[in-house]
Amino acid sequence: MAIQLSINDIRNTLNSLGIKHRGQPNHKGWLSVICPNHNATSFSTCSINVISNRFKCWSCGYSESLFTYVMSYKNLTFKESLKFIKGNDTYVPNNTPLYIEKKDPKFESKYFDKEKNKYNFLSLPIDPSKFFYTRERGFTEEFCKTFGIEHVLSFPYSDYYCIPIIDTEREIYTFEFKKII
Repeated sequence: MAIQLSINDIRNTLNSLGIKHRGQPNHKGWLSVICPNHNATSFSTCSINVISNRFKCWSCGYSESLFTYVMSYKNLTFKESLKFIKGNDTYVPNNTPLYIEKKDPKFESKYFDKEKNKYNFLSLPIDPSKFFYTRERGFTEEFCKTFGIEHVLSFPYSDYYCIPIIDTEREIYTFEFKKII
């Protein structure tokens, strides 16, 4: 899956689309929902997988990703549907790859824009007051903006902080990721 969503992103999107859901995802990541494709009344026949972001209805056979559903239901492009699901502050640069191979040997340099001193991950500005790690260290929004610390949305680092480590004199362009808690 190119973009992993948090359970909160999925629940908020389902709520805003009027799709009823209940309980917690099971051990395989399935969350019970009322099928958005037919007039179902039972939670027992349809689920959305919170790992793959796909609906599956065992009654009518409906199978579709949450992104595709949002694109169709709201008449949006993929990037617009991403903004709808993740929130209006989502940063989506035009040249951002939507899937990054982990085994790419040039992973760190391939997606780094040296002119902007920034990685081309799907990301959004971080509110440091909302998270334990940044709050305890006294990070401010200005500090995060100055040093390029952002909330990454792209696989394989969705829901991580990206902390750039840049030394232009020595041509060091790398980064550190911390899981958001």
